[in-house]
Amino acid sequence: MKIFRLSLFEVIIYIISITTLSIVIYSFVVKPKEVTIIRDTIIVSKYKCPDQTIDYLKALKQCEANGRYAAKNGSYDGGYQIGSIAKIEVGYAILNSEEGRILFREDSILQEEVMLRLLQSQIRIMRPYIQRYANTNIGNYWITTSGILAMSHLLGPDNTVRFLISRGKYKDKDGNNTDITRYLQFNNFNLPIDSITKPSYINQYLIKYLKQ
Repeated sequence: MKIFRLSLFEVIIYIISITTLSIVIYSFVVKPKEVTIIRDTIIVSKYKCPDQTIDYLKALKQCEANGRYAAKNGSYDGGYQIGSIAKIEVGYAILNSEEGRILFREDSILQEEVMLRLLQSQIRIMRPYIQRYANTNIGNYWITTSGILAMSHLLGPDNTVRFLISRGKYKDKDGNNTDITRYLQFNNFNLPIDSITKPSYINQYLIKYLKQ
């Protein structure tokens, strides 16, 4: 019977080999899971969609009144052509007096604030329909969050809901004979509705607006 004896040097080499093998196995079997998680986190952060609310409202304002804050059209005032009922809905009934309307048309910051509060209100009302219909086709129309909110601005949430649940069969027009589907031209803006509805959002928006 042969007896194998290992020298101290051979024992050390053996231990180093086992340790190295263990590290290799850990690196290829266990470690990649951690790397994947970290990589996924980086991707989410790197490709986070930008907040395009300023661009959306600028485009909406251009369509409504050629960007003119002083615009007046019947009972509608300002760059966003906000009517008396909308002002009441967001707590600005005082701006419906003649003096209030003049003040409103002369104050661009006030108009931006009222429009943001109106946008927040529209999001709260339309959220279930945004969740259901955004990023879907209705007839020949591609529907998005910004498109739904733009239609709500033109004809109100009620008419927008009728359009959506009728699958496009119900299409109302405003007083200027503008079809509700025309405002689907605002389809391509990313509006982070969860952020917009936060109480602090209006101040953050106005700071960005003033820096432009």
